[in-house]
Amino acid sequence: MNRDVGTGIAAWLKQVAVEEGASLAGLADPREPVADLHLRALEAWTRQGRHGPMGWWPRGDEARRDPRLLLPGARSLLMVAVAYDGSCPLPDPPLPRVARYALGRDYHKVLRGLLRRVVQRLEARQGPCSWRICVDSTPLLERYWAWRAGLGWIGRNSLLLHPRYGSWLMLGGLLLDLELDSDLPHPDRCGRCRACLDSCPVEAFPAPYVVDSVRCLSAQTIENRAERLPEGLDPLPGSWLFGCDACQDGCPWCRKAGRIRGPLDPDPELLRRLAEDDWPEDDDGWDAVTRGKALRRMTPAMYRRNLRALPRANR
Repeated sequence: MNRDVGTGIAAWLKQVAVEEGASLAGLADPREPVADLHLRALEAWTRQGRHGPMGWWPRGDEARRDPRLLLPGARSLLMVAVAYDGSCPLPDPPLPRVARYALGRDYHKVLRGLLRRVVQRLEARQGPCSWRICVDSTPLLERYWAWRAGLGWIGRNSLLLHPRYGSWLMLGGLLLDLELDSDLPHPDRCGRCRACLDSCPVEAFPAPYVVDSVRCLSAQTIENRAERLPEGLDPLPGSWLFGCDACQDGCPWCRKAGRIRGPLDPDPELLRRLAEDDWPEDDDGWDAVTRGKALRRMTPAMYRRNLRALPRANR
């Protein structure tokens, strides 16, 4: 197979990704070194323990610096984004709240399925190639490479932003051993705005672009496996049972996004449970409610811990 397939196949591949469910698609070159500014920031973030409850984070440092460690011989990286509905209303506190990305199907499965279909169509056209799908659990700097692939820019809360979708985006990557033309990075469009930082209820941003996961509600409610939450997060601010959308709710680009339809649409039954505060009391019930959803990242024990920490009487 010809590994130097150039511009025509690059445009076709991005169109295929959109046809298979991506809201955005772009290409970057994984052989280009990660910018020094980003590397230094990443090293300082890890050294200072900002990864908090994510004890697995340091193990992927080398691969984050060089994606070719994830796929030897990688020459191109297709980055895709699937948008979800950030305008979906959540109940007011003290009712439990769930980050909007977790209200529908598990984004891991959605993105992996999308990228597998892209690979199938690519190999049907070009013949076999070496590839690797990277979604979340793979140590790829997804937001950095999405920026390099032209999908958006990195906001002050460290999330990828796009003029149409705000930061209501879930990301995935496809490493390939094919030579494909790269896209240009997206320019920054935040200006002087710091609304995302000022919207955080727990002051988890010690500086722009720096998230302190020791305090971050998303990290603590989803990644912390301890029996108790850290001091200051009990009761849970904003009644966030799983994750937190506060910094996105405060962002002008996110508010501008409006209604978004797609494969990550909220599950009506889960929306009903939120509105009626109808949560299961046993492990079997939790298993049924979370099957096929990213919400399942929270174990039954974590669910009960977080539920007890909500600012309500008799929890």
